[in-house]
Amino acid sequence: MALFLISLLHQELLLGGKTSNDIFIMISAWFLADRKCEGFVDKSVVKLFIKTTIFSIGGYGVYCLFIGKFDFGSFITSVQWVNSSYGFIVVYLFLFLLYPLLNKLISCAQERILQRICLIGLVFITLFRGPYNTYFTFIFIYLMISYIKKYKFTYIKKEWCVYSFVVCSIVIKLIQVVCQLYFPSGMTSMLDEECDILVLINALSVFIFVAKSEPFYNNIVNFIAKGMITVYLIHENSWLRFYIWSFFRCEAFYDSNYMIIHNIFCSCVIMILGVIIGFVYDIVEYSIIKKISEKIK
Repeated sequence: MALFLISLLHQELLLGGKTSNDIFIMISAWFLADRKCEGFVDKSVVKLFIKTTIFSIGGYGVYCLFIGKFDFGSFITSVQWVNSSYGFIVVYLFLFLLYPLLNKLISCAQERILQRICLIGLVFITLFRGPYNTYFTFIFIYLMISYIKKYKFTYIKKEWCVYSFVVCSIVIKLIQVVCQLYFPSGMTSMLDEECDILVLINALSVFIFVAKSEPFYNNIVNFIAKGMITVYLIHENSWLRFYIWSFFRCEAFYDSNYMIIHNIFCSCVIMILGVIIGFVYDIVEYSIIKKISEKIK
């Protein structure tokens, strides 16, 4: 629910995509901080890797079936998706592989030491930017959420979250307006990156506000949430994206008065299809794992 609201309020206005990504990592860190890894590699890593590979190859298959011709080089690219697409999944898998070591560090470190590590991490991701900055950002968010959960969560008030969210949102919007008025487009995109720390505070405010609210449980919401990873695998696939844009005739609505309505319609259709496909995939996956387990026994 937090991800949906923040995306709705912030999309293209207050860097909503980055905010949603940060919240997603915070949710993962919240649950992984107390999790014990059974075996050398967490089974979730293997399942997500296999699922991503299947959807990457499947996306290329759909492209070949409806639009293009089969090319062996492109097929290999779809198999080796780690080097070509699904960057968020790659970093997320990296975090999953690393979390047992991070949990040991958190359990052994004293509060002051963990606090200093978080401060150093904040300075590092703010000042140093490069191709691997996303990896360091994910690690920092994991350590920060673990620190807050272990030492500071009970002391934080919901009102603080609201105030920080409003203030950061206003500052972000002012920076964007100033950039659009006084700087060229290249400088605007560069200064947007400087809002990352404000976006991070925004995400943290939303996350803690929701975490401190009354527990909410709904079967429909949980069913939809479970299928969101499949929705991501579909719309982030470069081959499927090309087909989707052609199928929905997106170019025809670029300068249309109905562009927003068309985008909402396309998003809803893709989300519904993604949830259904994810549900079917989970059933097939469960049956295959069950048969393999029975044969092993």
